[in-house]
Amino acid sequence: MKTKSTILKTALICIITGVFSQASAQTDITAIGDFANANMSNLNQVICMGKSVDLTLSNTDAGTDYVWLTRHKSTDGVTALAGDNLPANTGTLVDPASNLTAAGYYIYKLRATNTTTQCSEIFEQLVYVLPTPIVTLSNTGDLAACTNASEDMVLTASNASGTGVTQTFAVNYQWFSKKSTDPEVSLGNTTNSYTVSTGTTVGSLDYYVKATYKIKDCGATESTKKTVVITAAPGRPTIGIASN
Repeated sequence: MKTKSTILKTALICIITGVFSQASAQTDITAIGDFANANMSNLNQVICMGKSVDLTLSNTDAGTDYVWLTRHKSTDGVTALAGDNLPANTGTLVDPASNLTAAGYYIYKLRATNTTTQCSEIFEQLVYVLPTPIVTLSNTGDLAACTNASEDMVLTASNASGTGVTQTFAVNYQWFSKKSTDPEVSLGNTTNSYTVSTGTTVGSLDYYVKATYKIKDCGATESTKKTVVITAAPGRPTIGIASN
């Protein structure tokens, strides 16, 4: 017979195993179908940070009044947290970006009321505000080298979703370099890493990436910069040989 402590340990192991299984199953969201919440079914529900949410109605019932009542933040897209009252409306609403400064799920509640019977129903509409990508660069080795260095430098880009966001979103990378006030140069690389050859370019160059979401075009976010300085190694002098 299992003791209480044995049962408790078994339960804890099951819970911990379940948590790790869920974490390992998470993947970057690339398309609308990748959301775990089945109510995310239309790309229009995905809102870029800094954009308003515009809600309109169609296929409405005759003799029915419609009012958007409240907006609620939600951690999972299912449970509505404390809500904010929305301004007076008749079923059409433009909720400005200033009300949507935190990334994640928002639930809008719509009340439909039959003007004759006064019967009413509450409907919910789910949207997701994308976080602004936080793109950083890391490097292997020193950012200063001579042209005769034995190893090239590798720069690696990474993206974070920001505070309070549990979902991660896949991004496209585009690498650039820039020298002083010269125009930026596209390097043609679209992976998350770029190799700087130490044997070709002499001088100081800034390297960086621009990241765009794969799920929706919200414009490019530029990463931090890494300045690479390549110095010419001493050349071989002309050596004279004489005998006395």
